[in-house]
Amino acid sequence: MNRRPPPFATFQSLLALSEQMADLACAQEWDQLVQLEGERAKLSAQLPAQLPDLPRAEAQSIAELIKRILECNASIQGHVKPWMEHVSVLLAAFSPKA
Repeated sequence: MNRRPPPFATFQSLLALSEQMADLACAQEWDQLVQLEGERAKLSAQLPAQLPDLPRAEAQSIAELIKRILECNASIQGHVKPWMEHVSVLLAAFSPKA
């Protein structure tokens, strides 16, 4: 039997990974960031498509975890986007001209 962890525990783990990823993005540790993104994607896939009815306090706690995960994502994007733009310029400089 393949049991899934409770949603709250999964969201806690997702937040921990997201916080680590935000730190890695800040430090420009791109390879490690990509590795953790893969782990986070696997963990996210374990969540049900729709959460079951939960006690109000647990639902509020999960909502807070999701909010913090989204804040981490915004921080990550704030570091990744400029790097991607820089890399794009470098790649364009080395691309053959038509």
